[in-house]
Amino acid sequence: MENDSSMFFFNHKYGFSPYKMIKEENLSKHFMPLAYGRDLNGKKFVAIAEAKNYPFYGMQFHPEKI
Repeated sequence: MENDSSMFFFNHKYGFSPYKMIKEENLSKHFMPLAYGRDLNGKKFVAIAEAKNYPFYGMQFHPEKI
């Protein structure tokens, strides 16, 4: 799922590219990307990832800032 980045507040310099998230064995073994966003330059990044074996989620945006 790709979201409209204008709907969320992104205040980060770095993020995981979808390619790196899938190709890096240590990441793909434990996490699955759920949603993507685009930075101000249009570069795609993983906005939400879910742990495969634990009830953990990682977010690269601020859902509390609408």
